[in-house]
Amino acid sequence: MMRWICNPWWDGFWILSGLPIGIVLMLFVPSAQVWFMAVTIMILETGHVVSPMLLAWSKPGLRSIVRREWGKYIAAPASLMAGCLLLPWPTVFGIYFAWNTWHFGMQIFGITCLYRRPQSHDERFWRALGCVSVMVLSTGILPFLGEGSKMHMLSFGIFSFNHWTADIGLSGQASGWRWGFIPLVLIIGVAWLLLRNGPLSVQHVPQIIAIRAAIGMIHFVYSARVWKLSDPQVCEAIGGDFFRKAHGIAT
Repeated sequence: MMRWICNPWWDGFWILSGLPIGIVLMLFVPSAQVWFMAVTIMILETGHVVSPMLLAWSKPGLRSIVRREWGKYIAAPASLMAGCLLLPWPTVFGIYFAWNTWHFGMQIFGITCLYRRPQSHDERFWRALGCVSVMVLSTGILPFLGEGSKMHMLSFGIFSFNHWTADIGLSGQASGWRWGFIPLVLIIGVAWLLLRNGPLSVQHVPQIIAIRAAIGMIHFVYSARVWKLSDPQVCEAIGGDFFRKAHGIAT
């Protein structure tokens, strides 16, 4: 049985808005408002990157998990940062691109499980494979087929924008303080935008692209843990009516 994660309005805004966003983006291309889209992209993308990390360290139950598993969530991020700074950029980009595709696919899979729990191991496997395959198609194949800028924007809205808003919305809802959580991650996005166009620009810090890739990979690690709703510890740590309901659907 399919249910709303929260309610039709909340789901429509945070989870199911990819298609309308994509249509709006199509109307902006080409447009004099491209600068506005670029600013929005950087703020939302950065906000979504910090969301699972902020959730993990601000939610007491999740904080105890990541502290207990310190090797994966404290030591490993430091190793990822060092690796991104030391390895050649093509290698870093290749790892990031492949991991990001998997990460997108797994988010889609997780959200489908919130709406309808897989009824068998086989259904779980094939649904996960389908979600990852969709992302491989949309990020690894479609961009090279020359379908035009408007179709690129439609795909960008459906997948990228929707991925960011879903992460921010779900993290805020799970945090228990969404009216502070969501503004905070957006403020962090604005701060990063200003820094990237100032003291942290490529001209001032040539390694900033590699550093940003490492932060993205750390985001992948944290996101996979805090949204592992098949783990009773995570569901108990998040708690609340919202995830008591999700626990019954997704685990």
